[in-house]
Amino acid sequence: MAQSFYEPERFSVHSAVVRWFRCFKHRPVASWTQLACDWVLLGTLATGFGLLVIAPLMEQLETDAEQTQNLGLFLTGYLGFAILFMVYIWVVDAAWNRLLTGRPMKRAIPYRIGADEWRSLVVYGVSSAIIMGVSMGIYMVLAIAMLVVMLAVNGVAALGATAGDPSSAQFWVVQLLPFVILLFMMLVTNYIGLRLNTGAPLAIKRQQLDVLGGWDATKPFAGRLLVAGAGIIILGYVLILAVQLGAVSAVMIVAPETSADTLPIADGLAMMGVIGFAMLAYYLMFQMVRGVVAEAAMVATAGDAASQTEATPPASPDAPAPTPQG
Repeated sequence: MAQSFYEPERFSVHSAVVRWFRCFKHRPVASWTQLACDWVLLGTLATGFGLLVIAPLMEQLETDAEQTQNLGLFLTGYLGFAILFMVYIWVVDAAWNRLLTGRPMKRAIPYRIGADEWRSLVVYGVSSAIIMGVSMGIYMVLAIAMLVVMLAVNGVAALGATAGDPSSAQFWVVQLLPFVILLFMMLVTNYIGLRLNTGAPLAIKRQQLDVLGGWDATKPFAGRLLVAGAGIIILGYVLILAVQLGAVSAVMIVAPETSADTLPIADGLAMMGVIGFAMLAYYLMFQMVRGVVAEAAMVATAGDAASQTEATPPASPDAPAPTPQG
């Protein structure tokens, strides 16, 4: 018997990667409603941020660049909208996890702050703290290792002398090691984050909080989970970087020469295009990762009903029948 979209028994990289898209096929009304609410709320936040924070700040800088006494008010505005954006991410994430794990959607507007949101907040808070600690530890260890390698290759006296010489080993160490360190840290933090963050949809699906439950639940398929989740993130960042470099290159090649007092229209259009593409790409990337994590949670809970049934064995045929009460 074919498995339902919402009840996979085995974690598949392909199924996890496309889960968010399949949600629009299996739950079209709820999915499109959620998507529309996301962008309406995000657009409202962006518009408010531009009108209430960016526009007054630009006006002040244009009228009197020396005046900074009101800078604190603008920083307060930045902080306020940053907090609102974090709340937006918080409630949106829980709403999508409910949708992707097959929970019924009973409201036209899917956002709320309830038990699901608080469980998710605890899971993400612990996950973020663990990832931050691991990242700092990895960075310190690799930075020390990089310094030792540089000293071993060129010695103490050559640290400054050959730093810019392409023929020196130190030059290539300095150029390549940061990328190796960054890639290694991305893989490690994504591995930890994907496994721990599975606890958020897992808590929503099971309706109970287990802070580290995602780590244990994803143990059988941790490698495939990393391939699916980290693959989306790395490819997404590479695509965004390629588009940014392409847009900048195109403007430099085809943009006409402009005087200092002429508005560089080509530059402005390219910037708007890059920003718009980046917003869509980041949104899609994070949504696909949500789908991967939700798939992991569904695989982890696939055997819950069977295990509960097995935990309550049927009564023995030899057992005496219950005595009717009064």
